[in-house]
Amino acid sequence: MVTAKWKWKQMDEYKEFIDEVEKNKNIGFLSAIDPTPAELNVFKSPVSKEFGEDEALFRARVDRCIQLYWAKDRYEWRTRNWWTKRDVDIFGWLQSKRKDEAVITFDSARSPPEKAIAKLSKKFPDLKFTIEYSESGSMFSWWSVYIDWELDEQEYFDDPWFGEWKACTKCWEEHAPDDECMWSEDHPWLCVDCAELLDTNTWADAKNS
Repeated sequence: MVTAKWKWKQMDEYKEFIDEVEKNKNIGFLSAIDPTPAELNVFKSPVSKEFGEDEALFRARVDRCIQLYWAKDRYEWRTRNWWTKRDVDIFGWLQSKRKDEAVITFDSARSPPEKAIAKLSKKFPDLKFTIEYSESGSMFSWWSVYIDWELDEQEYFDDPWFGEWKACTKCWEEHAPDDECMWSEDHPWLCVDCAELLDTNTWADAKNS
């Protein structure tokens, strides 16, 4: 989850940027911030011989990419420049009670795109960006705050919700009790993805209440 807060100005400009990202399905959020070099997108990742390359041509291509982009393929470039291996799709805007605040959510692969968000803060230096991330597998979470490329605050902690998370046995989607868009307060015992029963005790308590 990324939260942008108005610090001096630029909130309307930032919202227009996000709207354009959501409209253009061919460009992901991170690519809109810092696009992968076109040459790296042409070739497979992990890097291998393609288009009939012999060993000499293959080595020459890899060496050229390392010299130009500091990466032999797009995986290496993205993990170096975004801090995650693939682009992300924005789920949408979350409701915020504050007019000076804009919140977006997305899933990233293995690690949060902190460096990309730092670059986003450089594009909009008058905004304050907070990225919040939870890793259910390793049971931890953190948040970082960026203002005009600079790391302003950061905190790592054990997620207090992990003991109460529910996993659907049908689709394996995980639902946190504070995640209103995933686990409805009206039906906390149902998986919103496949309507499978998540917790029989919760369901029984709700029926009897």
